[in-house]
Amino acid sequence: MSVDAIAPGDAPQGRRLVPPLPGTDRQQAFLLQLGDAHAALHDPAAIMQTSARLLCEHLDADRTLYLGIEDADGERQCHVRGQYSRHFPPLPERFDDDASSLGWVSAQLRLGRPVVVADAATDRRLDTAVRRAWLATGVLALVAVPLLRNGREVVHFGCHHHSARRWTDAEVELIAEVAERTRAAVERARAETALRASEAKYRAIVDSINEGIALIEAVTDGAGAVSDLVFREVNPAFARQFGLGSGIGAAVGRSMAELLPDLVPGCMAAFARIRRDGTGIRPGPPLHLRGRWFEVHFAPVGARDSGWITVVCSDITERRQAEHELRQREQRHEFLLRLADALRPVSDPQAMQALAMQVLARHLGVARAEYYEIDPSGQFATLQRGNAGEPPHQLRFRLEDFGPGPRCAYAAGQTYVCADTAALPGDDPGRESFAEVQARSVIGVPIIKDGMFRAVMSVIHTAPRDWSPLDVALVEETAERVWAAVQRARAETAQQASETRYRTLFDRIDEGVAICAALRDGDGRVVDARYVELNPAYERQTGLDRARALGTLASAVFPLHHPTLMAIADRVLRTGRAERVEDLVPDLDRWFSLRVAPFGGENGFSVFYADVTEARRAAEELRDREERLRSFGEASSDVLWIRNAGTLALEYLSPASARMFGLPPDWAAQGKGLDDWLELVVPQDRAAARQAFERIRQGEHLTYDLRIRRPSDGRVRLLRNTDFPIRDPMGRVTRIGGVCHDGTEEQETAERLEILVAELQHRTRNLLGVVRSVADRTLAGSASLEEFSDRFRDRLGALARVNRLLSRLSEGDRITFDELLRVELAAHGVSNGSDYGGRLRLHGPEGIRLRSSMVQPLALGLHELATNALKYGALSLPEGRLSVEWRLEDRAPGEGEDAGDGDGDCERVLRVEWRESGVAVPRPDRGPGPRPRSGSGRELIERALPYQLRAETSYELTPNGVHCTIALPLPSSADSDGPSGGWIRAARG
Repeated sequence: MSVDAIAPGDAPQGRRLVPPLPGTDRQQAFLLQLGDAHAALHDPAAIMQTSARLLCEHLDADRTLYLGIEDADGERQCHVRGQYSRHFPPLPERFDDDASSLGWVSAQLRLGRPVVVADAATDRRLDTAVRRAWLATGVLALVAVPLLRNGREVVHFGCHHHSARRWTDAEVELIAEVAERTRAAVERARAETALRASEAKYRAIVDSINEGIALIEAVTDGAGAVSDLVFREVNPAFARQFGLGSGIGAAVGRSMAELLPDLVPGCMAAFARIRRDGTGIRPGPPLHLRGRWFEVHFAPVGARDSGWITVVCSDITERRQAEHELRQREQRHEFLLRLADALRPVSDPQAMQALAMQVLARHLGVARAEYYEIDPSGQFATLQRGNAGEPPHQLRFRLEDFGPGPRCAYAAGQTYVCADTAALPGDDPGRESFAEVQARSVIGVPIIKDGMFRAVMSVIHTAPRDWSPLDVALVEETAERVWAAVQRARAETAQQASETRYRTLFDRIDEGVAICAALRDGDGRVVDARYVELNPAYERQTGLDRARALGTLASAVFPLHHPTLMAIADRVLRTGRAERVEDLVPDLDRWFSLRVAPFGGENGFSVFYADVTEARRAAEELRDREERLRSFGEASSDVLWIRNAGTLALEYLSPASARMFGLPPDWAAQGKGLDDWLELVVPQDRAAARQAFERIRQGEHLTYDLRIRRPSDGRVRLLRNTDFPIRDPMGRVTRIGGVCHDGTEEQETAERLEILVAELQHRTRNLLGVVRSVADRTLAGSASLEEFSDRFRDRLGALARVNRLLSRLSEGDRITFDELLRVELAAHGVSNGSDYGGRLRLHGPEGIRLRSSMVQPLALGLHELATNALKYGALSLPEGRLSVEWRLEDRAPGEGEDAGDGDGDCERVLRVEWRESGVAVPRPDRGPGPRPRSGSGRELIERALPYQLRAETSYELTPNGVHCTIALPLPSSADSDGPSGGWIRAARG
């Protein structure tokens, strides 16, 4: 080791240089002394303190220090683990050390090189500030030896002197050696402490066991010599120690020579001594009995010659074994520490395996150490790494080829140990296989993890070897440590790969991501946050410059949105649960979906940004459309409905369904299905309706009619349906919809129109026939063209009045007789309440309905009677009177009646009597003066009415006036009133 020392010419005036220490023999003696001191100590602090003291005294230094170096929040801290001062005051247990200000000293220590300063006052390598600080503490000469771990200084062992001193290479090497040995001893002590902790339970059990006690009587012969020793009493612990069964019952009264012959010589000698001296015998050298070690204490019972002694046995087998194993474990721990130090700077898994095999093979002095991985089937082993210089052999083999020994041991998770493979049975295939790979003695350790056989570590020697338990334990421990180190290295490699993938994902993810560090106020509330990391998508989502936002406070980036974001972050960090919100960021006038989650430490959180402005606008537009559709559905008199295409469950039904279908308003909310709705359809239309739904589900558009019976009033309604499929963006039919229109009134109106057209055609034909007949008869009964014109005009007026009445009727309505009579009289200026009020009497029931086919002929007959009364009869003179009476009568059907005109039992008859009085009517063949002519009017009554209406009529000219009777049949069942048919109701009485 090279040492920076002060040249002779550099020694300052007036300063004494301490002469070098004697040579190597003294140093070796000191190291032996140090090792003995370390061996006697088990406390790490005592070891470090002892090392500091011994080294200080040995080097005649003023102060020695054993420092632990730690970094806490970026500050370098020195912890004084052990120190010894002779002229300097002790340093505090912990102090900060600004490594950045030490200059050359810090650089040397970081590189693992010792710092040697003979005179701080003149050493030009020291910075002025460092020199001034050292001189202020009185330190002029020093040596500092760093110990590194993973390339970082963790231990610092130093010696200080109050005057200039030339440090020799041997001294520097000694300080470095003491530092290494002290660290090794400290780590050993810590390992022993951990070991003792792991064995605490076992030791507690051992310490709680009672000592074995036996009361023995000496049996003497006639000469007084002891001939036998007999157990008189034993405690359970003694019985357990020597395997005497259940205790007293198994040993009492029996001879020691029979039960414990190995204990007889010692007891005989003790008995003789006790009889001679009368005192007990303290434990001597441990006795080895039945494979165990005991400390035995003999004590007299009563007088020395009583013949009784007590034997107290303490089983110290475990203690002796523990001491032996402790020594072995010390050696094992030293090896494991060397192994750990060797593996620590290695990061490649395969390099770790190779290095571990080399260290293990060299430590055990064997030919090879090999690490195999097992395939998932558990049948094949593949060599991963072995120590250097191994002979050629196969890299992959079947476990079965090495016989049942290794296979069975590995299957049970046990280590396979063989001292001499040549001694295996001749039929064991492992004998030949081991010989092929030059493995004369073997240790094979299976590595079982998560219940699976993962790997095997083998130690192979080319000669027979009786493997000690330490060897086996060392290989097992090495296997576990190598496995753990390899897995840790693989995990670190995987973590690096994961971090790379994370970074790639972080940079390529579509969502903007911000990693933030929260800032809190005095009450612990989050009041602001600093942007620690931002991904490129953040820039795309927010439109802000990522480089400028990094390191900036959220209050500066989003001043308007800042309070909302901080409130969310405070809740997230307080509860530890992520939150997702959609919020308007007024600074950007955009809507974002924000997911805030804890990230990292107690003040770290992440924010994921997703711009949902367009989605929200689309959602609002969709809600507007749905609201418009709902408003349209609620306002529409037609029923709008939507069903799920898969289940046919009703998803929407407009309010008009309550009126149209006669259902309660909450019918759709009750979860009614298609079958419930089909119950409304009349049975004849259900199959067609169900088939229509299936066709719509297949993608067809249909328009069809069906009939339902409304539950509310039992009426049958005709529904006209326009149904259609509703498809998703993939073109699949996911819903079906329809518009349902109540066409019942329209259908009825169309049918009425058809009936009215047919009725119009029928009435037109009848009217033309009536007009032709009236014209012919009027012409035949007129003396002149002028007379024909007047009479024909009056009769056409009567027909017109009747037609006006018929045109105002709705379907099913009929003209009543009383209405027809009053209209005709009113047309002649005759009505109740006129000048004829006292001379006119109309009497009969109202509301007697007439068939449309009988109205025109009957109206002409009444017209002729009224015209004749005004011209010649009762209404032509002031003294004349007119009485018109009508009534309903029942009579049996007469001969020659049409089968369709009645109901086959009886018919109703309207009997009308027209009676005039107060008018002298001359006989046609008597007296002077004008005589009424027998014209077309009377012929109409006497001949046309019986022919057209099957009426019975009489027309008589009495001395007081005209007396006319008309009996008109009115069937009580449906009449044959043209194509439309109809019903005649009974008149009101």
